[in-house]
Amino acid sequence: MIVHENTAYITLRNGTACQGFINQLDVVDITNIKEPKLIKSYPMTHPHGLSYSDGYIYLAEGKNGFKILNAKKENDIKTIGEVKNIHSYDMISIAKDRLFMIGDDGFYQYNVSDPAEPKLKSCIKINQ
Repeated sequence: MIVHENTAYITLRNGTACQGFINQLDVVDITNIKEPKLIKSYPMTHPHGLSYSDGYIYLAEGKNGFKILNAKKENDIKTIGEVKNIHSYDMISIAKDRLFMIGDDGFYQYNVSDPAEPKLKSCIKINQ
């Protein structure tokens, strides 16, 4: 889950101890934290961690890579880009142009000055 101003972005996925969930991104209005209101749910493939920066959500999708979502309108979130052929667990956005992705085989750095076209800048590989 991440929060930006009065909106929470929450990933739910199957295959966890909670069970019973479908794979989705929930957008929740938390203006009144005691009465959160679901704005909209978006189907996802297998969402994991996510990060928010300047109107964009960077969403790890496990073995399916990661997606870049335009979240400038909470009730009309659209996928604008994705990186496949990588296993991602979590995303950390730094400033408007830097994104870190943690995967099963390393720690990746992307330039996201154009969010729809992330460019790999570096990688620190790990052995398991």
